[in-house]
Amino acid sequence: MKSRMLDLWLQVRGSYWFLPALMAVGAVSIAALLIRLDAMLGNAWMDEIGWMYATQPDGARAILSTVAGSMITVAGVTFSMTLLAVSHASAQIGPRLLSEFMRDRGNQFTLGTFIATFLYCLVVLQTVRTGSADEAGAFVPDLAVLVALVFTGLSVMVLIYFIHHVPQSINIALVVSRTGDQLIRCADRLFPSGIGDDSGLTVAPVLPADLETAATEIRYPGSGDYLRLLEGDTLIEAAAEHDLIVTVKARPGDFVLPGQALMMVWPGRAVDSSVEQKLRHAFSWGSQRTRDQDVRVPIEQLLEILGKSMSPGVNGQYTAMLCIDQFERGLAHLLQITVPYEARYDKDEKLRVLVKPHSLEELTEAILAPMRQFVRNDWICSRHMLRMLERLQALPGLEQSRPLLQSHAVALRAEIADGSMSDNEKQDLLV
Repeated sequence: MKSRMLDLWLQVRGSYWFLPALMAVGAVSIAALLIRLDAMLGNAWMDEIGWMYATQPDGARAILSTVAGSMITVAGVTFSMTLLAVSHASAQIGPRLLSEFMRDRGNQFTLGTFIATFLYCLVVLQTVRTGSADEAGAFVPDLAVLVALVFTGLSVMVLIYFIHHVPQSINIALVVSRTGDQLIRCADRLFPSGIGDDSGLTVAPVLPADLETAATEIRYPGSGDYLRLLEGDTLIEAAAEHDLIVTVKARPGDFVLPGQALMMVWPGRAVDSSVEQKLRHAFSWGSQRTRDQDVRVPIEQLLEILGKSMSPGVNGQYTAMLCIDQFERGLAHLLQITVPYEARYDKDEKLRVLVKPHSLEELTEAILAPMRQFVRNDWICSRHMLRMLERLQALPGLEQSRPLLQSHAVALRAEIADGSMSDNEKQDLLV
């Protein structure tokens, strides 16, 4: 259950409506509070401030109506034009740009500001009672109207920020750089580092002799989804509570079919329906993958941009070079980290979970093999990739990875030789 709540929270935080909804509720609450305060204070306090004066009901209505109408108009027009620009950019970069735009906190805050100001003005507007200020029963919430003007000024500032922010958010160089940052962050928390502890052990754990034969297989009961999250604390606690060893068969990002093996639990005789349900609660499923535990997501996002840029309709070699540079940065970081051990222990240093981590060879292959396919027929990008591999091999700390990098350089040259470049271009790259 905890994993599902965590997954739900991640979805809510990343949704386009959550922050604007919070800001709208806050604006309505502030309006109600200020209206109540205005009713208690009256208008006399304004006479003591020389540069302020009490607003007449008609004037207050005109101000609030103008602000409310302009805010909702600005919100509609601005975001319509923005989504059009983002949709056009996503056709060149990839469809994931649109989802990144929706998750962007700056875009959510801008929409929330316009909506909050609009609702605030509506709530205050309906409390203004017509008539002169001296007439019994007339009411003008001067403090609330003053705050509405403050909100208007803030909204104009946010609009200026938004106009500056949107071109940055769809700038290809910045999009590629942000994706490279995500790759670095995902590498730093490489799965399964978030599950229990590895107790600093560098030797293989002692496994029960009947681990395979006496284990019970738990299968995925759904209709086919991606494993989005594996909540380590829930899995470790359930395994420790019933003194189990759980061998996880799927990793975050894997697509699991109905009836496919999800985990093996030892000893099998200790597993009943309630225990099985507890273990399943550690897994969260969905139709889309998330980068929270899956380092392959930013890798595939960069590869998608690279592939789009190398398509005949775009032919953007320099965009591809930006992606290659970010992959060079990511590999330089990735190949120097320590891969988490497959054996995960509870707080008492008892083996509880076995899960297969991503190896550095696997991740390097996931990056370089598709990259070779995209660039092998282009002289500019092939040269850039070969130079990238040479620079990586020369980096200190990558001595153990040099044979792997060299094998990809050899494979790329072989593909160039069989590719469609001119003889002069091939000769330049193969010497």
